[in-house]
Amino acid sequence: MPFNSPYDDYMLAIDEINGIGWWATDRNQIEDSITIYKFIPSELRVNYPSDAPDLASKARIDNYRDTWAPGADYTSLLEQIEETSQVAKTKNADFYFAMPGGKIYRYWDDFSNNQARNLMENYLDAVTKLNTDKRRLAVLRKKYAGGDTRLTSDILDLELSIEKDRLEIKRLSNAVVMAEK
Repeated sequence: MPFNSPYDDYMLAIDEINGIGWWATDRNQIEDSITIYKFIPSELRVNYPSDAPDLASKARIDNYRDTWAPGADYTSLLEQIEETSQVAKTKNADFYFAMPGGKIYRYWDDFSNNQARNLMENYLDAVTKLNTDKRRLAVLRKKYAGGDTRLTSDILDLELSIEKDRLEIKRLSNAVVMAEK
């Protein structure tokens, strides 16, 4: 890449396992557009002499195929990149729940029975309630610190509720595991 380029190079990432690189730049693009180039990283950097006839063309990337080895076929590498991309497009997990033996449940379909599935719904509801109560407690404590001492009983009640929420979450977690056995 040339020094003092009028273009912006936004990202350079190299997958060392698969030997593939990605480079995001706005060279030769319309305003507010970028191009992401896929490339094979070189083991050694190649410096071109400043009087090379096609140096400016390569710097501008007038034709990316000028960088390819003569007669090279990159079909298999492009297929490998596509396969890697497909793996990354897998479905996002619905939740994360640790089961005995190091297994992690991520989807509702991971459960083998309806009772465990229903208990998991209750568990997730309890976790949501706990998180909501913790946020509310933080707000009340901030107001209390600002001088609103009328909130003392509300804070104490919420602290007690949070402790009960934690016990319920522990109970439900155990119940999910037992139902799934």
